[in-house]
Amino acid sequence: MSDPYKVLGVKPSASAEEIKAAYRKLVKEFHPDKHLDNPLQDLAEERMREINAAYDYLSGHSQSFNYSRSYSHKNTSSSEKKSGAKAKAETGASSTYGRDGYDKNGYDRAGYDRAGYGKDGFDRTGYDKDGYDKEGYRNGYNRAGYGKDGYNRNGYARDGYDKAGFDKDGYDRKGYNRVGYDRACYDRSGYNKEGYNRGGYNRAGYGRNGYNRDGLDKDGFNMQGYNKVGRHRDEVQKIERKRKKRYLTISLSLVSVFAVFIIVYAIIIPNVEAKSAYSEALSLVEAEDYRGAVTKFEQAGNYHDAESQLDATLELLFEATRHSGSDEMSAGYYHKVWIRADGSVSATGRNGNGQCEVSEWGHVIAVSAGVSHTVGLRADGSVIAAGRNDNGQCDLSGWRYIIAISAGYYYTVGLRADGSVFATGRNDYGQCDVAEWRDIIAISAGASHTIGLRADGSVIAAGRNDYGQCDVSEWKDIIAVSAGKFYTVGLRADGSVIAIGKNDFGQCDVSEWRDIIAISAGASHTIGLRADDSVIAKGRNDYGQCDVAEWRDIIAISAGYQRTIGRRAGGSVIFVGGSSY
Repeated sequence: MSDPYKVLGVKPSASAEEIKAAYRKLVKEFHPDKHLDNPLQDLAEERMREINAAYDYLSGHSQSFNYSRSYSHKNTSSSEKKSGAKAKAETGASSTYGRDGYDKNGYDRAGYDRAGYGKDGFDRTGYDKDGYDKEGYRNGYNRAGYGKDGYNRNGYARDGYDKAGFDKDGYDRKGYNRVGYDRACYDRSGYNKEGYNRGGYNRAGYGRNGYNRDGLDKDGFNMQGYNKVGRHRDEVQKIERKRKKRYLTISLSLVSVFAVFIIVYAIIIPNVEAKSAYSEALSLVEAEDYRGAVTKFEQAGNYHDAESQLDATLELLFEATRHSGSDEMSAGYYHKVWIRADGSVSATGRNGNGQCEVSEWGHVIAVSAGVSHTVGLRADGSVIAAGRNDNGQCDLSGWRYIIAISAGYYYTVGLRADGSVFATGRNDYGQCDVAEWRDIIAISAGASHTIGLRADGSVIAAGRNDYGQCDVSEWKDIIAVSAGKFYTVGLRADGSVIAIGKNDFGQCDVSEWRDIIAISAGASHTIGLRADDSVIAKGRNDYGQCDVAEWRDIIAISAGYQRTIGRRAGGSVIFVGGSSY
């Protein structure tokens, strides 16, 4: 027997755990199952027997036992021999197991024979001489060739069908293949690929000769040309031609009546209505009711010169209601913009999208700053924009007769002279759904909601409303509105202020304000301009955006994200709040 320490690759001083670990490592490397159908299979089996014998020997001896001293040194003293013999006599090992560690039946102390198999026929790893485990499987298959799932290496069960339920010929247990046809080429409905059943009839019940089981074709005639009541095909066709002629005559008469109806109700009556609207529009122009005239000219459509009259009236209306110039500055999210005395524009702050590139603008009478775009209103009622345009918030080149503008976070709103409203840009909350608004005199765009002030002092809203910022339908006697990030502020005719929406910083606590002549809502703070030209503020103040108590001689205000802008009577612009941009 070879030195068991060398066989397992351990030192004579190795502990029981180290010997066991070395044994397990070698078993994984040399187990015969890993070398099936391999030229090294016999060598692996021999090596495995040697490893098992070495482990059996060492696992049955004390850890301090020195194998090389016991088997390699021939000059052992008599006292040592006597001591060893006495130890064996005490344990009884010499009477049961030989020097090779096996008893007279050929089994070692662990119960395994020289081939490494126990009395139950399985080795230490649980496999018999044929390589099957105690459950009867070798490489996942039993002696009959089936795996634990009941399928053999080709994927078929004992009844010959695979997991999808098809046999080797591709047919399921009911005799149909994967495309639904049986061996006779008929589908589950009993029809072949040509659409005929076993009786030779198609799904409509007609055979290949065109006749059904009653001997009639699709028109109801037999092979001799007669139908069920005995009429010949020629006679029936003659009657049918007369019927069609009579039907055609009636149809033409009905079409004529319907055509007259269309002419009356689709041409004559609308034309009369358009003529009436056109006449009313001309009268309203003479009375200088340009807004009413615009509405009537729109109703007149393309009657006579209504379209050109509409453009001319819009110009008159624009001149009468053109912007007063109250929005000469605006505090945006990270930038601010204002108008100079000569109509040019200045901007400062964050410019990552070109929102501050407005130095070339001229003849501007109003400005508004969003998150990353800037909008300007020219004196001729056209609109210009700069900055981010991923949602079309800067697509304003076609706007005309605009008298007020407001930039939301990622959208733009414009008020036309006739009281209608335009909007473009992001519309994820419906903040741009303002096309139906009429009789509007002021607008304001927040983060994702739009506010409109009607001529009668009522207020309308569209867009995001999760904080109630659009619940303004009950407001009355309002003369100005301002939309903040998630809240709305309104100025009443008596100088008091109302607010609704998110109030996490107290930005809506303005009910005690009096003598207010202008308001502005920012992200989370509200600014009010008093009649004595002083300023009051409420809300978030972490950047000092509400530190306006000392301001005097102010004529205009604007609240942004972290800052507040004011313009003095002399034209100078001051601001407080964040200045990182």
